[in-house]
Amino acid sequence: MTSAERKIYSVEDYNTVFNPQGYIKESYGTVEHYEGLSKKLLEIVFQYFKHGSFSGPRCLDFGCGPVIHLMATASCYFNDITAAEFASNNRREIEKWIKNEPDAWDWSGYINYICELDGNKETCEERTEKIRQSIKDVIPCDVFKSNPLEPREVDPYDVIMTSLCLEAACMDREQYKMAVKNVASLLKSGGALVAFVILGQTFYDVEGKYYHSLSLDKPFVVKCLEEADFVDIETVQDLPLQEVHLDGRVISDYEGWMVVTAKKK
Repeated sequence: MTSAERKIYSVEDYNTVFNPQGYIKESYGTVEHYEGLSKKLLEIVFQYFKHGSFSGPRCLDFGCGPVIHLMATASCYFNDITAAEFASNNRREIEKWIKNEPDAWDWSGYINYICELDGNKETCEERTEKIRQSIKDVIPCDVFKSNPLEPREVDPYDVIMTSLCLEAACMDREQYKMAVKNVASLLKSGGALVAFVILGQTFYDVEGKYYHSLSLDKPFVVKCLEEADFVDIETVQDLPLQEVHLDGRVISDYEGWMVVTAKKK
């Protein structure tokens, strides 16, 4: 199938078309997924939190989707975590896991690996309970609003994490610039941003349905952060093969990924 033949869904379709558990299965099924990409991400984020020069207990996972792996990592260092997500079906998936409902996704493989990164100080079961207690709220967000957590008015967060969110929501680069500034408004001066960014991707496939992704490159992302008053911008970058296949399907045309860390002025 050529790009011209694909029906591309956008952010407005996430509440009606997107299947959270289908996405988790295909993109996060095991911690070894995508040639260990998830493991690399967890390692980078864990080490950043371990050695980072930031303070405060409050962490926001902005645009978390239906996944908890970043919040699970952050729970080693933060005890007040908020999960913010646009799509109600994704929020529901997070809530199912927090409440330990029977049909919630099993994240034990990831949590076991996080325990390993943390020196096996506690069992997977103990860490799981700690993560659930650390996630204080699951709330809606909209990156295109000047206050993306509207109608909530909150104090600025100490740390914001975001993964694969802005490139999925934004249709063009002007929207992306605005979105970065809107997210930055939720972070305190001196607070830290940790972002996982896909490079060069124009679509991704979940169960045979194609979803929009804004193609990004490192210089543009760094420039957007600088314009949003971020400093001390650092990146860890990897460049894999251009296409990712699953069951004979091309499920992404991404060219690479990077983790970006930065401080707000």
